[in-house]
Amino acid sequence: MSKWTGSLSYKDWCILKHSVDRSIEAKQTELVIDTLISTNNMTLEKKETLQKELEEEKKTLERVTELTDNFKKYIKGHGYY
Repeated sequence: MSKWTGSLSYKDWCILKHSVDRSIEAKQTELVIDTLISTNNMTLEKKETLQKELEEEKKTLERVTELTDNFKKYIKGHGYY
């Protein structure tokens, strides 16, 4: 994956963080429901794709959380927060 730079505010980063978190919850719920109901409505390919996306989003959430936590520390350290 290529990297790009841009300018986002702390609020923007928090919005992204919460959006990724909600997406993870939705995908986990979808997988759990399919497993619990045992309907197997999902094809194996879709389930694998969903699992892969879920893992990628979890990694992204970790990185975004680290960034926002560092922002908080920076702001607090400089008396702005």
